[in-house]
Amino acid sequence: MSTLYKETPEHAASLIQTAIKHNVDQGINTLHELLDNILNTKRFESWKNVVPWLKALVTDGSSWDNFAKKVRDKDDSPFCGCVWTSDFVAYRCRTCATSPCMSLCAACFERGNHEGHDYNMFRSEAGGACDCGDPHVMLVSGFCSHHGPDRIKPQQLPNNFIASAKVVIERMIIAVFQILRYLSSQGLSYESAWEVTITPEVKDMLTFLHELVKLGSPIINIVSEFLLSETAYSNLQTCQGYSFLKDESSELYLFHRQTVHSLSKSIASMKDPQIPLGIKPKIEFGDSRKYTRLIDELTFWIVRFDFCEPLILFVLNLLPNAEMKREFARAFIRHYARIACTLNESANSDPLTNRLAERVVHVSVQLFSNEEIALHLAQEEHLIEIFLISLYNVLHIYMDDSKTNPMDRHKYVSMTRGPRGRSHAYWPIASDFGNFLGHTSVALFFLSHEELLKPWVKLMIPFCGMELNHRAMERHIEYEPSNMLNHYYMVRETCASPLLCLLDVLHEPATVHYTKQLVRIFMEALNKFFDAIAFTGDLSHDQISFHYPLHRYISCLISNALKYQGARLEDFDISTTDAKKLIAHPLQIMTSMTEISNNMWVRNGLYIQTQALAYKQHLFSRFHIDADIFLIQMCVSILPAEYFVVTILNRFRIFATLALSDSAYQRLSKNLDRGHPDADKQPMMVEGALRLLINVLSNHHCLDISDEELMRREVVSLIACRPRTFSVLSDNISHCHDANQGMNRGLGGDILRKVVNEVAIKREARDAMEQTTYIMKPASWELYDPIFIDQRILYKRDVQEAFKNYHTNLLDTGTMEKSSVSITQAWPPYKDIRPVKSKYGDMLKVLRCDNLHSVIFLILQKFSTQHPFISETTLSLAIHLLSSALKVSESLPNTVDDTFKDIRLFNFWKSSNIWNKLTEDVVYEGSKTANPFSHVLRRRNHSAESDSGSSAADPPSTTDGGDSVELDSELPRCSFLMLLIKIYNTHTKSYFELPDDVFLARDLKPPSLKNSIINLLHYTASHSATIHNEICHISSSLKPQPTGDRNSQPTSNPQNEQAQLRRLRAKEAREAMMRKLQEDSKNFLKKSQQMSGQANDAEEADTDGDNKVERSPSYSCVICLEGHLPETKAETSSTAVLPSHTHEGSSVEESVASSSVVTVMEMDYGGGVSDDQEQMDTTSIIYDMNHITQKTSNNDFGLICFIQETTVLGRRRQVDERFSYESSGELRSCKDSANEWADLLKTASCNYSMEEMTNLAHTRGIHVSTCGHYVHQKCHDDYLHSIEQNDRLMYEESMLHGFTCPICRQMSNFILPVDVDTKLEDAWGVDTALLVMKIYKALYDNVPTYPEDMEQFFQSILRFNLHQFLMQLADENSKHPNRDNMSNLVKAIPASSSTRLFDKRLLKRKIPIKDIFHMYYAVARYQRECENVEIDESLARLRARLLVPSDPHTPVGPLPTFGSAVRSSDDIPVIFADPFSVLLQILPDVDIALGNFHFIFHLVFRLAYVKALVFVLRRFSDEERSAWTNPSITGNKCHDELRRLVHSLLTKLPNDFFKDDEQFPSSCGSDMFETQTVFSPLSVMSMVEDEMNEFLQLGALLQHHVFESTDADDPSTSIAPSPFDSHVEVYVKFLGLYNGDSTEFYLHQCFDIAKMDLLIKRWYNETKQCNSLSPSGTRQMAAFGLSRNWKLPKIISMPRKYNTFFQHYRKQTCMYCKHTPVQPTVCLVCGAMVCYKVDCMNGQHPDGGFTTTRHARDCGAGTSIFVIVNSAYVFVMRPRRVCIWGTLYLDENGEEDVGWKRGKPIFLKEQRLELLEKQWRRNLFDHVCKGWSAHNNAF
Repeated sequence: MSTLYKETPEHAASLIQTAIKHNVDQGINTLHELLDNILNTKRFESWKNVVPWLKALVTDGSSWDNFAKKVRDKDDSPFCGCVWTSDFVAYRCRTCATSPCMSLCAACFERGNHEGHDYNMFRSEAGGACDCGDPHVMLVSGFCSHHGPDRIKPQQLPNNFIASAKVVIERMIIAVFQILRYLSSQGLSYESAWEVTITPEVKDMLTFLHELVKLGSPIINIVSEFLLSETAYSNLQTCQGYSFLKDESSELYLFHRQTVHSLSKSIASMKDPQIPLGIKPKIEFGDSRKYTRLIDELTFWIVRFDFCEPLILFVLNLLPNAEMKREFARAFIRHYARIACTLNESANSDPLTNRLAERVVHVSVQLFSNEEIALHLAQEEHLIEIFLISLYNVLHIYMDDSKTNPMDRHKYVSMTRGPRGRSHAYWPIASDFGNFLGHTSVALFFLSHEELLKPWVKLMIPFCGMELNHRAMERHIEYEPSNMLNHYYMVRETCASPLLCLLDVLHEPATVHYTKQLVRIFMEALNKFFDAIAFTGDLSHDQISFHYPLHRYISCLISNALKYQGARLEDFDISTTDAKKLIAHPLQIMTSMTEISNNMWVRNGLYIQTQALAYKQHLFSRFHIDADIFLIQMCVSILPAEYFVVTILNRFRIFATLALSDSAYQRLSKNLDRGHPDADKQPMMVEGALRLLINVLSNHHCLDISDEELMRREVVSLIACRPRTFSVLSDNISHCHDANQGMNRGLGGDILRKVVNEVAIKREARDAMEQTTYIMKPASWELYDPIFIDQRILYKRDVQEAFKNYHTNLLDTGTMEKSSVSITQAWPPYKDIRPVKSKYGDMLKVLRCDNLHSVIFLILQKFSTQHPFISETTLSLAIHLLSSALKVSESLPNTVDDTFKDIRLFNFWKSSNIWNKLTEDVVYEGSKTANPFSHVLRRRNHSAESDSGSSAADPPSTTDGGDSVELDSELPRCSFLMLLIKIYNTHTKSYFELPDDVFLARDLKPPSLKNSIINLLHYTASHSATIHNEICHISSSLKPQPTGDRNSQPTSNPQNEQAQLRRLRAKEAREAMMRKLQEDSKNFLKKSQQMSGQANDAEEADTDGDNKVERSPSYSCVICLEGHLPETKAETSSTAVLPSHTHEGSSVEESVASSSVVTVMEMDYGGGVSDDQEQMDTTSIIYDMNHITQKTSNNDFGLICFIQETTVLGRRRQVDERFSYESSGELRSCKDSANEWADLLKTASCNYSMEEMTNLAHTRGIHVSTCGHYVHQKCHDDYLHSIEQNDRLMYEESMLHGFTCPICRQMSNFILPVDVDTKLEDAWGVDTALLVMKIYKALYDNVPTYPEDMEQFFQSILRFNLHQFLMQLADENSKHPNRDNMSNLVKAIPASSSTRLFDKRLLKRKIPIKDIFHMYYAVARYQRECENVEIDESLARLRARLLVPSDPHTPVGPLPTFGSAVRSSDDIPVIFADPFSVLLQILPDVDIALGNFHFIFHLVFRLAYVKALVFVLRRFSDEERSAWTNPSITGNKCHDELRRLVHSLLTKLPNDFFKDDEQFPSSCGSDMFETQTVFSPLSVMSMVEDEMNEFLQLGALLQHHVFESTDADDPSTSIAPSPFDSHVEVYVKFLGLYNGDSTEFYLHQCFDIAKMDLLIKRWYNETKQCNSLSPSGTRQMAAFGLSRNWKLPKIISMPRKYNTFFQHYRKQTCMYCKHTPVQPTVCLVCGAMVCYKVDCMNGQHPDGGFTTTRHARDCGAGTSIFVIVNSAYVFVMRPRRVCIWGTLYLDENGEEDVGWKRGKPIFLKEQRLELLEKQWRRNLFDHVCKGWSAHNNAF
C-alpha cells in the first residue's frame, strides 16, 4: 500500500478502480488501506495534499468536472435544498407560499413561472435554503421545472460508478467526527478551534465534503444512509466493523478509542436545563444523552460548538432527503432546550450572540416551516413543552425584584442594566415558537390542551411591570440605558407574536370556547400578579411601566371574540372588582403619557421619552396603546359611570384644579403631595383628562368596524400630516406591518391600496430624484379626526402640521373665507360620539352621569372668569363633550342608577337629564368641608324671577358664615346657558342673539369658539321652547342699558386688556425688526448695484475703436466686495457678511439678497431649514476689513474654479443609442480612435508632440468649471485660514481636498488667475511651474512629473474645455437634434434653457473659456520670448507655409516676421496638422484683437478646407475621379470654382492619396457614401461642410468667449444673419470669412481659388519628404483633425426590470480575478463587472488598491459610476472620495427600496438614468451629490 501512496493520486485511483472491477471486496480493502494513510486523524495537524487524493479517489482518477456533471445530471431529488448564508439574495413568492418562511433561490425562481405573482427579493440576514419542490411549504404550481412531482426523472447511476466515492465519503465523515471529539477533549470552543487548531487541510476537506453533497441526491442518499445507520454507529462505538479498527495496537485504533471516551465525557458535561413549575418532567427530555446514530452525535456537536457554520451547512444540504429531514428534526429538538444554555453562556458578547442566534434560526426555520413535521413534533416529541422550557431558561437569569411598594414580592424581567442587557439570547427561541404556532393545526393543538396553556401564561407573568420607571424629583437620573427599546422588542417577539398566531385561528364562532378558556386562564394569572404586587385599589402616581401583556391578551382576545366570534361582553363574566383591577394600569399609563408630554418627567431624560414614543409607535401600538384603549372601553361598560369619571380625575390629579374657588384651591393645595402637577402643568392635565374621555368614547378602532374603515382611519391620520409614500403608509400602519410579517396576521396591501385610492391623490414626482407620494383629497378632510391623530402620531409638530393642513384645505376649498377664522382661532373638528352595538355594553352612559356634567360646568365657569388653568383647547373639548351628551341624551333614554350615589362628587343637580340642567341656575354657598365640590345649592324659579324683572347680571349674595365665599365677586350665579353666552360675549366682543327662525340656521364652519357656541345654542334652542326662551332672556339681560354716552361693546376685563396690550407690543416690535432687516438688505443691494453700474460705465468708456479688447474687470471680490475699477474706487464696508448659499451663477447682490430673505424667514418662523441647507455651513462668515491687507497694484483677482481630470469625451461614439449591458465594449469609441491615432503618430519621424497633445485632448483632459465668483488671493487665503481655525483643517488640506465657495458654497479646488499680463511672473508673483503645481495638487495625491512643454499643456486644457463646452451645448438640446445652440449663441439668441421637468438637479456651472485662453496666451508668449527659441522658429516656419506672397496685412498692423516657408526635417507637414491646433499655436504671436483673430483664422481655414475636400475625394470612384479631372464649363460660377479646385487636387496629388480607408469613418456617416453613386457639386460641398462643422464651431466658440462678441456686436465685419442661413453660413459670417450677400453660399467662396494652387503644391511636396509613413499612414494623417461626428457619450443601457439585470450579472465573473464576486458591482460607464470592497487580486495588480478604485482609474481617470448588483444602489467614485448617488430603479409605487426592505419588483426610471448621465457628462458629481466620504483606495 505504501507503493500506491507514492503514486500520483490519479494513477493510484485508476489502479484501485481496476481492482474493484475484478474483485470488489479486495479492491475496497485496498482503498481502505490507502485511506488509512491519507486520513490519519492521529496526525491531522500535519496533513498534506489531502483534497487532491480524495478528489482522485472519488472520481476514480477522472476529471472532477466530468464527474460532477454526471452526478448532477442523475439528481432525482424532488427538492432543491440550495443552502445559503447571510447577505444572499433570494426570492419569496406570497402567491405560491403556504408558509411565511418560504423562500426560493434565484435559479429556481428564474425557471419557475411567477409572472404577475406577489413576490419580492430579499437579502437573507441569517441564511436559509430553497423550498422549491416542498409541497408543505409552497404550492405545486410554483415549482420550477427541475423540482416537484412533475419533474423529468433521470436514469439511475450504475452501481459501481460511485462505489469508491461511497467508501471515501464514509471515511471522510468518520475523520470529521474523530477530529470533533478530539477538539472537545481539549476543551476548545468552536472559535478557537477553527482559528488555531484546525489546519487549512482540514478546512479544505470540509469544503470538499460540502461540494460533494451539493452534487445532488446520489451523494445525499449515501451520506444520509450512513448518518442514519444504527449499525454503523454501533460498530464505531465498539471499535469494530472497519479495517483500521482491527489492529488494536495501531495508532488509528488507539486514537479512535480515545475519541470514544472523549465523546462520553463531553456528553456527561452537557448542562441540563431548568424545568419550570407546571411542566412535568418527561423521559423524552433526557433522551438526548443516548445516541444511536451519527446524526444524533452530529446534532450534539452542532450545539457543543455553537452552531459552527461548516457543520450546519453540511447537515442543511442533506435535508432534501425526506427521511434525513425528519430524523434530524427529532434529534434537533432533543437538544433544543440546551440551546438556551448555550445562548446564555454567550450573552456577554454581542457579536457572538448575534451570530449564534442567526445560525440557530438558520437551522430551525428549515425544520419548523414544514407543518407536517411541526405537528408531529408537537404531538410525539413534546416540542411545545421544550419551547417553554427553553424560554424559561433564557429569561430566568434576567429576573429582578419589583419595587412598586414595600409589600411587593413580584419579580419581573429586566434587561436594562449590566452586560446582559445588551444581549438578545431570547429572540431565536421566541422566533421559532412564533413560526411554530403559525401552523393552524399546531395552534389548535396548543389551544386544546390546557396543561400547555397554563405554563405558557404563567411564563408571561414576569413580563408584567417590566422596565419600572420612578419619577425623578430632585435631580436628573444618573444612568440612561442605551438599549431603550429592548423590552418593547422582547414583548413583541415573545408575547405579541404568539398572540397574532392564535388570533389567526380564533376567527370563527366555533372556536369561541377557546377564547373563553384563554380569558379565564389569563384572569387567574392576572389575579396572581395583583396579589404579588400587593394591589390595594390604587397605584402610585410617580411610577410607570408600559408593559402589561396579561392585560393586553385579555383585551385583544375579548375584542377579537366580540368582532369575529359572535360573543358578547357579558359572556366573559368579568365582575366590577375585576374591571377595577383591569383598568388601573392602563389609566396609569395614559396619565403618565400626558405627564411626559407635559415635561413632568423631564429629569428622567431621553429614556422615558423614548418609551412613551414607542408606546404609540406602529411596531408596538397594536399590542400596547390600542389594546389599552379597548380595555378601558370594556371596563367603562362594566364599571359605574360616576366611578369612572372620579377615577379619571383622581389619576390626573385635577381635583384641586377644578375647585370652585381660589380659596378652596389654596386650601387643597396645602395638602398635595410633591409629585402633584405644578400650576403651569395643570392646564395640560385637565386637557389630557378630557382628551382621554373623548378618545375612550369615540374611538371605534378596536370595536366592530370594517377592515376598510379601520384602514381609512389609519391612512388619513398619516397623510393628514404630510405627503407620504405608499411604503411609508404600509410600514407605519400596524395591521399592514403585521401582514407583511406573516400570512394572515393583518390587513393586506390590497385593502390599503383600495383605501389610498379612495382618500388620497397620487402626486407624481416633480423631480427625477423625488418619489411618488400621496396627499389628501379635499373631500377626505371630512374624515380628519384630531383625537385619533393625537393617539397615532408620535410628534407634536406632526399633529400641528395636520391641523395646519386642515385649515389650509378650508381656505382652498372655499369652505370659509380667509378673513373669517384664522388658524389660531380655529378649533379641531372633533368627531361625533356614536353609539356602539349592544354586545359591547353601554359605554355612553358616561355622557349621562352627573360627575361629567359637573366637570363640564366647572370648566365653563372657570373659563368665563379667564382662569389660567383652563385653556381654550380645554374649552373646545368640554363643549364637544357637552354637545355629545345632549345628542346622546336625546337619542337614548336617560337612566340613572341610584346605587352609586355615594361616588358622586357633585350633588347640586336637581335633575339627572342634561337638557334640564342647561337651565338650572347654580348658586354657590361656602362650606367648611374639605371637599371643594360639596357646596349647598340654591335654585330659583326662572319664570318667577323673569316676571319680577330681576337681572341675571346681579346675582344675590348668599353666605353661610365661617369660610364663606364672596359669591358676587368670585362665584356668581349662573347656568350652562348663561356661561356659554357670557363666554361668547366676552371673546367675540359682541352680544349673542338668536336668529328669528332658529330651525333654519345651519351649522357654522369651521369649528371655533364663536361658531361652536353658536351651533350649540342654536341646536338646543331648536329642540326645546323652554331653552329657547331662556336663551333669549339671558342674552337680553346681559346687554347693557342703551345710553347716549355708552358704547355698544361689552366691558372688557382689565387683565385681558393688559394681556392684549402685551401681545400688541410684541407684534409691533417683531414687525419693526423685520422692517429694519428689509431696509438694511435694500440699502446693501442698492450700494452693490451702484458699484456694478460704475464698473460697466468705466468699461464702456475705455473701449476704443481699433477692435483691441481691454480686459478691465467688471467684477468684485466676494469676500471684501472690492472691485478694481479704472477710475472710480469702489466703496467698501467695514464688515462684510457673506451669506451661506446662493443660486448657481448668481451675482453677489442676488446672493446677499437671498441670504437676507432666508434670515428673515428663519427669524419669523423659528428655523425650518431644509436638509440640503443643513449640510452646508449656514453660519454667516464675518470678516473685519481692518485685518485684510491692502490690495497690490497687480489687482490679484482670481476666479473660483473646480478642476478635475475626466475621460468623458473619450466615451463618445458614432451611434446615438446606448450600448447594451449584455454586449458592452463592442462599439468603437473616441478613445479607441485616439489610441489608433497615437499608434500612427509613433511611426512618424518628425515632431508630432503637438498632435499627440491634440489627440489626447479629444479623450482625456482637465475640465475647468466655475460658479462665476471672483476673489482676491489675499482674501481667499484669509478665508481658508479662518476655516482652518474653525474646522481644525490645515490650509494645505483645504486646497488638497477642496473648499467651498464663500458665497455659493459650491465645491471648488482652484483659483484661476484672471487679468494676467503677457508675462506670468507678474500675476501673483508665481511662475508657470508653481501654477502647474497647484493644478497637480488639486488633482493628484502623488504629483506626477511636470510637463516638458508648458505651452502644449495649457493648450490641451483649452482645447479639451472647448470640446467639453460644445458637448454641453449639444447636451442641453439632446432631445432636439435639429437645434444648434452654438449658432444661436453667435446670433445673440439666448439658448433655450432646459425647462424639462427632470433637469432641476443640474447646476448651471460655466466653463471659463476666456480666462483659460488668457492663461494659455500668457504662458505661450512667455515661453516663446524667454525660454525656447527653437519652438519660436518652428512656429515661424509654420506660419510662413500657410501664407502666399499676395496675402494682405492684418487690419491692425503687419504680422511678425514669418521666416522661411521651407519645411525643416523636424517640422510636421502642414497637410497632416490639426487645423485648430495650428490656429491656437499662431494666436499667441499676435495681439489679442478681433481683426488679428479673423486674419489668422482665414489662413487656417484654407488648410482645413483642403483637408476636408481631400477626405471627400477619397470616396470618389475611378470613373468619378476621371470625370472631375476633365471639368466642363457649366455657367455656374460657384460650381465651376469648385471644379477648378477639385481638378487642382486630383492633378497635383497622386492617385494613392485618394484611396479609401474604412478605418476612419467620415462625419457624414457611411450610409451617405454607400448610397452616393454620383457626386454632384452640391453633394461635394455639403459633405465638405459636414467635415468642417466642428472646426467652425470651435472657432466661433473661441471668438465668442475671448472677444465676448456676437453677430450684432460688429456690423462692419459681419453681416446680420438671415433666418434662412445654414449653421455653417452663420459661423462663416460670424468669423469674418465672408462678407458677401449672395443668395447661394458655399465655403470655397471664402478664399481665392487662384491662391490655392500654390498652397496645394507646397503642402503636397512636404508629404513626399516624410518617408517614414506608409501610403496608408499618409492618407490617414491627412484626415487628422477633421470632424468625426461623435455623438454624446452615454452610459450603458439598463433593462426595464431590474430582475433581468440581476439574473444576468449574478452569473458573470470579475474582469480582474475571473471569479464570481460575493458582491458583484457593475461599472455603468463600460459595463464591466468587478468585485466590491475587496482587493480580489491580493495585491498582485501593479496599481494596487481595491478593485473598484482601480477600475475607476482605468476607466474614467478616477471617476466612474457603479451599481451594486445585490442592492441596485448606484455609487459615484471620485479619485479621493465616494458617495451613494441613489438608485435608478423604483417599485410600482414610484419609490426607492432601501436595502430591498420590501423587495418588490423594481423598474427603471428613465428620468433618473438621464439625470445621472447628464451629471456624468457635465462633471457635476462634486457639486450635486451629498454625503461624500474618503475611500483611501480601499472601497
